[in-house]
Amino acid sequence: LKDIIDDLLFMASLERQDISLNLDVRPITKALEESIRIMEPLAEQKSITINKDFQGKYFAEFDYNKMKQVFINIIGNAVKYSDEGGEIFIKVSADKDTIYFEISDQGMGISPQDLPYIFDRLYRVDRARSRERGGSGLGLHIVQQIVHLHNGQVSMDSELEKGSTVHISIPRVYEV
Repeated sequence: LKDIIDDLLFMASLERQDISLNLDVRPITKALEESIRIMEPLAEQKSITINKDFQGKYFAEFDYNKMKQVFINIIGNAVKYSDEGGEIFIKVSADKDTIYFEISDQGMGISPQDLPYIFDRLYRVDRARSRERGGSGLGLHIVQQIVHLHNGQVSMDSELEKGSTVHISIPRVYEV
């Protein structure tokens, strides 16, 4: 309940455009690594393996806690909607201007008719299933808003019974 209230308060701040970012240039992979550490116990409860495919430091100008919230939400969804013993794959790559994140699961997936709406506020793919697993329909909307505040993009590919992949891109900066 506390998480839902926090999400609603955050959304209200976004709508009032009363949100401030604590921007700093640092390696964004540190926020991702901390998010993985936070989510690993939840994954271990379901015997889910988190596979990481990234090396080095990719620098971005970002709000550490807000981006950590993005990664925790996406990894949390991957764990929540995956079956026991599944795997999650997290890949980070970059080109000259952009850092790319891919977070994939082997979970239940999302139908093609639901996919265009998953980032909409309060949208839940299967209301009965979401309630059973604790979904509120707020998380992915907040993810999208935070990523957009960082001049980034977020999207998802999914296939029923095969899983989903969330794609995030964030502008890259170089260490000063």
